[in-house]
Amino acid sequence: MLNSCQRMSGLVTFGVFGIALLFQGCVTPIEIKNASKAQLQLIDSMDSAVADLQAALTQFHRDKEARIIEEGSMLIARQAIDVAISYDKGGRVTADQLYNIYKKNIQPWVEYWMDEVSFSSSVDERIRTLQKQIEASKNATAKGSMEFDLQDLKELQANLGKKPEEVKELETHIQADLKDERSTASKTREMLEILRAQVALMKEMQAKVDAWLAIDLTVTQEQADALKKLFSSANQGITGGAR
Repeated sequence: MLNSCQRMSGLVTFGVFGIALLFQGCVTPIEIKNASKAQLQLIDSMDSAVADLQAALTQFHRDKEARIIEEGSMLIARQAIDVAISYDKGGRVTADQLYNIYKKNIQPWVEYWMDEVSFSSSVDERIRTLQKQIEASKNATAKGSMEFDLQDLKELQANLGKKPEEVKELETHIQADLKDERSTASKTREMLEILRAQVALMKEMQAKVDAWLAIDLTVTQEQADALKKLFSSANQGITGGAR
């Protein structure tokens, strides 16, 4: 990032040098014209490089966030299992018991650890919807099935406030890691957007200088003032964004 900013400082220097030559009102040497075109190509290459870097870092942070979520879900599931099931010597747990333990004491923590409020609201809404459907239903079989589902949802609702302390503590750490990763991704995105804005400004300025050099034009004070105003306004915009 620092090297890119140093390169752009060099581009500004060249642009100022080009403008100084234009004020001389003479035929621009071919070496300067060639250097100007090369500088414009360099800016294009830099813009493409920054765009590629931005895309790569965006994907990197997206993958890292997904990995934190996936690993977090597995860790929470493991912690919930350790809390919910204790193995005594010679003790046995049936398949039905395991299923009930999973539905009541493991699945809820795994499913909603990222957004507890949203998940709880979703359960409440599903309960209200089922209650309305049961009241309106005239099909005994369908009504019985919905009542069974409603019972499961009410049990889940009752268990939502019984999260084990061990699971809460682990969940807090994972959520902190996820928050840090999202903050880092946001800061990286902001920095690269500022860098791209700077490159765009250099490109616009250099394109104007190159066009003037190509036709050996003596720059008027009005044109010079317009270019200065363009640079000043754009630079202030970029600096404001950096704050």
